Amino acid sequence: MREIRTVGALQDRLRTAFPELGAGSWGLTTLPLDADDGDTLGLEYLMVPAWFAETFLIDRANAASWRAQKERLLAVDSLGAIVIALQDSIAVLLTANASAYRAGYDAAYAGYQDTYERYVRELKRPRLRLGPTLGLLGAAGIGMVIGRAAR
Repeated sequence: MREIRTVGALQDRLRTAFPELGAGSWGLTTLPLDADDGDTLGLEYLMVPAWFAETFLIDRANAASWRAQKERLLAVDSLGAIVIALQDSIAVLLTANASAYRAGYDAAYAGYQDTYERYVRELKRPRLRLGPTLGLLGAAGIGMVIGRAAR
């Protein structure tokens, strides 16, 4: 069902939609369906300036360009979403890396502290030094053997 009911309304809508047409009066003609038959009914044609057809060509080219631009913008938007997801992944990996480094450092430091404490305890442990004592005992033993042999 048509929205525009009169030729005048159609001309007004065309002038609004295509201001480049200007305000001049446009002709209206009717071509009979069958000229030989004396037919008075026919199709009505609105006569517009000759170069008005170029407006439709430009409009079609613009529409094609806009569709291509829309598809490129959608691709860019998709890439933007992928970049955001990758940035989130990088942030998670950096956090995991820092946690792993901290855990390794803490374990190594705890191991060092344990080794150091065992080493200090080992150094503080009393030691029996038999060097001079052993010499005295050996001399006493030799003296006793010589003393028995001399009796």
